[in-house]
Amino acid sequence: QDEESALKALRAGKIESMASVSPEGAKALASEGRTVLSSPEQRLYGVFFNQTQAPIFADKAVRTALATTVDRARIMNEVFYSYATPLEGPIPPGILGYTPEAVPVAVTEEDIDAARKALEVGGWKFDTTRNVFTKKDKKGTTELHFTIATRIIPELKAIAEILKESWARVGVSVDVSYFDEGDLRETIIRPRKYEALLFGGVFPSESALYSFWHSSQRNDPGYNITMYTNSTVDKILEKVYSTTEQATREKGYKQ
Repeated sequence: QDEESALKALRAGKIESMASVSPEGAKALASEGRTVLSSPEQRLYGVFFNQTQAPIFADKAVRTALATTVDRARIMNEVFYSYATPLEGPIPPGILGYTPEAVPVAVTEEDIDAARKALEVGGWKFDTTRNVFTKKDKKGTTELHFTIATRIIPELKAIAEILKESWARVGVSVDVSYFDEGDLRETIIRPRKYEALLFGGVFPSESALYSFWHSSQRNDPGYNITMYTNSTVDKILEKVYSTTEQATREKGYKQ
């Protein structure tokens, strides 16, 4: 009925094999000397920022500070037990144009300090009483705060807590809202009602790049869930999908 029951049956010798094991379960089985076979799942996990709901993400200093302090090493080790591939760009493994990333290292105090300095250069000031960055303009004071929406599953909950902890070290206040799969899709993703979305989407083939990043796909039922709009990227994707010449397509993806 569930993984726990299957693991008990395997250890008792009632079954000879099992499939769809969680990273934690796979690690435990490997430590027992059992054979664990793994095959990459074409699923991309990431945090997607929505500038229309949270204008702070239009600020490059904010995006840079957040991106450079994601503790990928901790997520890889503590959540996926190394059964995952680090990814900093838009093209995942198994897709033409993919370039392997360096093995991530833990976020250091130097990384945190660099992120803070990037925010200060961008006009943000640290409020020592609330431990959060703020910025003043003609409209008032903006606090560096946002909410992450995600599903109620162990892996995503663990990732959300790591992100929240890492970004708090920088001076960013983060809340997390959890939803079941149906509610997340119907009330959050489809109407694009989220500030940040922690999501694990299936990335089945090369054509998914068009669905995720072309501006024509920015509204439901398209999968451009950040509503990213860039005319240069649109033209590259259109050129890529109008040819079968592999070298041309690969060059376009690298662009």
